[in-house]
Amino acid sequence: MIYARGLSPNAIFVVVTNPLDVMTYLACKRVLELTLSNEEREYLHTSAQSVRQNIERSQEILDNNKRANNS
Repeated sequence: MIYARGLSPNAIFVVVTNPLDVMTYLACKRVLELTLSNEEREYLHTSAQSVRQNIERSQEILDNNKRANNS
């Protein structure tokens, strides 16, 4: 989403969901919580943090490029 916003800053994004999607997600999340070991949960958490950091860095690069092109 952040990457798309950088490429199309005037775009409008619409996210549609329904209760069944939410219930399915929560059920899967609960099953994972019950079945994963602490080490596996920590690994997933660390991986998610890495992805988040990469997205934030990509946004910084896009912002810097946009400023450079406007100068």
